[in-house]
Amino acid sequence: MGRAISLALCLVVLCGVLPAARAAEQKLRDANLSADKLKFNYSKKTIEMTGNCRVSIKNADQAMMLAPRITASLDRKTSQLQGVTATGPVMFVITPKKDADGVTRKIDAQAKGAASYDSAKRLVTLSGGATATIITLPEEPGLEPTRFTGKSLTLNLDTFDIEGEEVEIQAQLPAEEEPTDEGGATLKQEE
Repeated sequence: MGRAISLALCLVVLCGVLPAARAAEQKLRDANLSADKLKFNYSKKTIEMTGNCRVSIKNADQAMMLAPRITASLDRKTSQLQGVTATGPVMFVITPKKDADGVTRKIDAQAKGAASYDSAKRLVTLSGGATATIITLPEEPGLEPTRFTGKSLTLNLDTFDIEGEEVEIQAQLPAEEEPTDEGGATLKQEE
């Protein structure tokens, strides 16, 4: 078989298609998995991939995970993707749906050890040396993204809450504005 194997094809051929009534009442997302080597265990509903592994998910969230080794688990009844675990180094990029304030953020994350994604809880966990950069979209010129670095990080994609161990945060603070007169000229401060 070729170098890349698509999960979409595997799910259709090996797992079957959801009944039309079930599909009509549920919004589905597209997931594509590819790797140099892939092993699908039908009875356990697991997929093991090695070499140049890639998982792409497209729906309200846009996500991509790259790693040398990835294991995916499928729902036992519907064969839908439930979770993904990757061993490093791992690169993970996701643009979740807009938050409650209508803001879109992009998360660019890396882990030296491992990363996992739990679709039911919408959690990404990074371990073994993790970095997550959060960028508000559209990007504003001169505004640097917020960067979290730690031994481990857990990101909640619904709330953007972040938890971690041994965490350092790099963020920008608003600059203090120099006082100006009514015409906009800078006033000198007395020392």
